[in-house]
Amino acid sequence: MRRRGSEAADGGDITWCDGTGEATGLPDRAADIVVVAQAFHWMDGARAVDEFCRVLRRPGRVALMWNVHDVTVPVMARYRDIMLQHATDPPRSPWYSGFNDALASTSDRLTFSVERFPCEQRVSRPGLHGRAMSSSYIPLEGNPGHDELVVALDALFDDEASDDVLTLHYETSVYIAAVEA
Repeated sequence: MRRRGSEAADGGDITWCDGTGEATGLPDRAADIVVVAQAFHWMDGARAVDEFCRVLRRPGRVALMWNVHDVTVPVMARYRDIMLQHATDPPRSPWYSGFNDALASTSDRLTFSVERFPCEQRVSRPGLHGRAMSSSYIPLEGNPGHDELVVALDALFDDEASDDVLTLHYETSVYIAAVEA
């Protein structure tokens, strides 16, 4: 991320620093908005919100986003079943667990409204493999269960792809809160 960001910035005003959601390393009131995409469920929610409130100028905004499997679409229900069947650890993503606990831990500090949007990701066979392997709970190449996962993903692709493209269906959920005081 650092290398890519530096190249993309082309020498611009992006400053990179080491930190976590709970301890960003930023000075007090340094930001107008905090955006967390696909990661808040990994944080200690209460500690992260304390940090967000500390680094935000007033009024400030917090936006938490996830792409959640739309299992009302049969291909996504099948994809999710494959992912759960081959998971090496229980998934921590919000479509499985942990999300409500993380948000509930912030309710005394922030009140979130939510907006939901349909989202599609069109992938090739290698893209489907890459998408699946990017999940933290999936066995990587060389580990037990990996080859069986690839066989299941290939069967899904063979059954559901059109013109060598498989469309994955998500609902993008965006949780937004204002920090006023």
